Amino acid sequence: MRDKLWYNLLDVKFKSIYYDELATYYQVIDRRMNVFLALASSGSIASWAIWEEFNFIWALIIAISTVINVIKPYFPYHKYVNEISKMSAQLDNLSWEYENLWFKFDRDKINEEQCFKLYMDLKKRLNDVLKFSEETIITENIKIESKTNKLMDIYLRNDFNIQHTSNEVNNV
Repeated sequence: MRDKLWYNLLDVKFKSIYYDELATYYQVIDRRMNVFLALASSGSIASWAIWEEFNFIWALIIAISTVINVIKPYFPYHKYVNEISKMSAQLDNLSWEYENLWFKFDRDKINEEQCFKLYMDLKKRLNDVLKFSEETIITENIKIESKTNKLMDIYLRNDFNIQHTSNEVNNV
């Protein structure tokens, strides 16, 4: 029971951090697209004298903004941010509950039977939290996974005084 609880604690904490980082990543993409589209669609920019000299660049900017406007509905990052942020917050709460359960069990405040019952409740809640809507498409992001591993190392060092190797728990 001890090992199950420990590895689930690590897994939930990893997922909490990963999805928080993923929401931030999608938020940055969405913001950059929106800023680019706002600038490209601004009529006052088109009147700048510099564009008379570099009209090819202006035409390219307009073409790119048109393509982005056409494909943007198929990449609803703002919706992803909302759904993933909510999931990350719920995972963070669950990781806190797992950690609390871990300390209670580790310090013999609860017995194995009590721990198992609470553990199974947390697993069921975790399963409920990890359900995305049908429209949300999440792909693995190696950079975010690597950053999450580094943040997990910090968490384990600070909260448990454990020097952790980053590849021990990395299954999103």
